[in-house]
Amino acid sequence: MYKTKIENIIKELSSGLFEREECLKLVLLSMFAGKSIFLYGPPGTAKSMIARRASLAFKITDNSQDESKESNNGFFAYLMNRFSTPEEIFGPIDIAELKKNNLTRKTDGYLPTAHFAFLDEIWKSSPAILNTLLTIINERIYRDGNKDIKVPLKGVVCASNEFPPDNQGLEALYDRMILRYFVKPLDEKENFFNLLQSPSSKSPNCKERFTYDELEQILKDKEKIKISPDALELIHNIKVTIESLATNTEQALKILDLKSLPENFKAPYISDRRWKQCAELLQTAALLSDRDRVERYDLALLAHLLWSSEEDKEIISRILSNIFSENSRFDDEIKALKSDSSKLKDLIEKNLYLKNGKPKKLESSEKAKYLEFSKEMEHRANALYSNIKAEFDKTKVNIKNPFLSPSDIELVLSSFINPMKDANNQALLSAELKDMVENPKENESIRKRYLSKLKHHPKNKSELKKLVNTFKNKLDEIDVSAVSDFSALFENSERKDFSGIEYWDVSNATDMNRMFAGAKNFNIDISDWDVSNVTDMSFMFMNTSTFNRPLESWDVSKVKNMNSMFCGALSFNRPLNKWNVSNVANMSSMFMGAAQFNQPLNSWNVSNVKDMESMFCKAKVFNQPLDRWKVSNKTNVKSMFSYSAMNNHRPRWCNY
Repeated sequence: MYKTKIENIIKELSSGLFEREECLKLVLLSMFAGKSIFLYGPPGTAKSMIARRASLAFKITDNSQDESKESNNGFFAYLMNRFSTPEEIFGPIDIAELKKNNLTRKTDGYLPTAHFAFLDEIWKSSPAILNTLLTIINERIYRDGNKDIKVPLKGVVCASNEFPPDNQGLEALYDRMILRYFVKPLDEKENFFNLLQSPSSKSPNCKERFTYDELEQILKDKEKIKISPDALELIHNIKVTIESLATNTEQALKILDLKSLPENFKAPYISDRRWKQCAELLQTAALLSDRDRVERYDLALLAHLLWSSEEDKEIISRILSNIFSENSRFDDEIKALKSDSSKLKDLIEKNLYLKNGKPKKLESSEKAKYLEFSKEMEHRANALYSNIKAEFDKTKVNIKNPFLSPSDIELVLSSFINPMKDANNQALLSAELKDMVENPKENESIRKRYLSKLKHHPKNKSELKKLVNTFKNKLDEIDVSAVSDFSALFENSERKDFSGIEYWDVSNATDMNRMFAGAKNFNIDISDWDVSNVTDMSFMFMNTSTFNRPLESWDVSKVKNMNSMFCGALSFNRPLNKWNVSNVANMSSMFMGAAQFNQPLNSWNVSNVKDMESMFCKAKVFNQPLDRWKVSNKTNVKSMFSYSAMNNHRPRWCNY
C-alpha cells in the first residue's frame, strides 16, 4: 500500500542530488514518524535543500490553514544566530490584542503554524527560543500568552556544524532529535564533476504525495505494529552491550579494538525515553514497508538513532557490526577453511621455501602433492563463497524497507558479507599458494619475517668479521645483505657451528676470495645462495677438508677469478657441469689436490680462460673427457694434469 509509493517519491526527490539519497530517506522517515532529525555537517552540504524537498512528499490541506496560504506547503525555515529573537521564529506581537491586554503573536507563516521546519545552526539560538522549541517538539504545543495552541508540526529538521555544548541545558532538546545524520561533502569524483556541470537545482515535481489525513492515519496505525521476538532480543542485546561499556573495561577495549581506553572516554548513554522513541520510528518504517511487524533487518536504522557525537557514532557502528555479524551459521566452515589454509601455507613455506624466502630447488614430483592440496583448497573456498552468496542474494531480496540505504543493508547482512569476504580471501590465498608451488620465486613475506628476527646488521666486512669470530653469535641471526666483501671471512676459522649460513642474503657480494679457506669444520649446503654478482671466487674452498655440498645451481656468470677455488678440498665431489664460466680468466690450481673430485666438466665454455696451470694437479681420481673445450694456444696449461689420473690421457689441445 505504502512501499511502492514511497520508493517512487524517493526516486523523484533524489533527482539532481548527489550522495544525498540516504539523508533524504531519513528526513522523510522522521517526517512520517512525526519525529525530529539532527543533520550534522559543514555548511554548503545541501541540508536545507534536502529538508525542503522532503516536505514536498506531503500535500498539506487541512482545516487549520487556508489553502491559499500554502504556497510553501507549510514549510518554515530559519537560520539561527545569537541575535535571533522570538518574533522571527514564533511571529510578531499582535498589537491589536496587546491593546486589549492580551500578549499574543501573529503566528501565520511562522513555526507555530508550520507543518515542517528547518532550523539551521540550532545551537546558536537563545535559551528562550530553545526552551519554547523544546515544548513544541516534545508536546506539539505552543504557549501563546495564556493559551496553549496545538501546533500542526509533523517534522523538524535541525542542523549545525557542531554538537550542543556541554552544561548549557541543551541535553533534553538534543535527546528529542531521534535521528542523527552526518552530512559530509561529496566524496566521489564523478559526483563532484556532475555537481559542477549540473543545471541550477529546481524543486522536483512530486507527482505522488501523502495527504494530511494519510499522515495522521500513519501515526495511528503504527501503534498496531509489533516487534518480532528476534528483533526484541537483538535490541536488548544492543542495549546491554552499550551499557556494559561504562563498567566493563575489557568489553570496551574489545569493541573499540584498543589496548587502553582514552583518558576522556565516555560510554554512550541512551535514555529509556529515547529507546521508546526509536521503537516508534522502527514501527513507522515497518508500517510504510507494508509489514505488520518490525524485523531484524529494520534495526540497521539504529545506526542513525543511537549516537550523540562522532565518538559515539564510531562506537555504535562497531557494536552493531559485531552484533549483526556474530553467530553466523557459516562460522564453523570458515574457521575450518582458515585453519586448513593456514596449515597448508605453513607446510608450503617450510618444505618448498628456505626461511629467508628463497625457493628450494626441488623436483616436480616433490611439488605435485602441494599443488594438488592448493587446488583442492581453492575449490573449497570458491564453493563456500558461492553457497554464502546464494544465501545472501536470497535474504537481500526479502528485505523490504525503502528507508534503508545500501550501507544499512550491508550492515544488517554482515553475517553473510563478512563470511563472504573471508571465503573470497581464502580463495585468493589458495590461488597464491598454488602460484607459490607452480612458479616459485623469492617470497617477500617470508623474507620480511626472517629479516625481522635478525639481531645483527653489519654494514661492512669488518663489522661482520667481528660477529662471526665471536662463536656464541649464531649465523642465522646476522643480516649480511649490506656487505659486498666476504674475502677471507672464515679463513682458518675454528668455528664448529656454521648452521644458519645457508640463509644468508649474499646477493650484494662481489668478492668471496678465500672466504672458507682452511675452515676445516665447514660443510653446510649453501646451494641457494645468490652469488650472481660475485667476480672473485679464488681460494674460496681451499683446504676445506670436509666440504662436499651441491653448488651446480650457482650463477657464476660474472666470476672472473677461480684460481685455487677447490684446491685441497679433499672431500668435494659434486657436479659443476652447468656452470656458466664464460667470463672466467683464471682457473689455475682450481682443483689442485681435490682428491675425490671426478665430475663431468665438458660443457664449460673456457674460451676466455688465460691460465689453467696446475688446474687438476694431484686431483688423483679426476678422469673426465674435456675434448669439447676450446682452449686458446695462448692459455697457460703448464702442469695442468700432473699427478692426476688424466696425466697420460690428456685431451689433444693440451699437447701443444
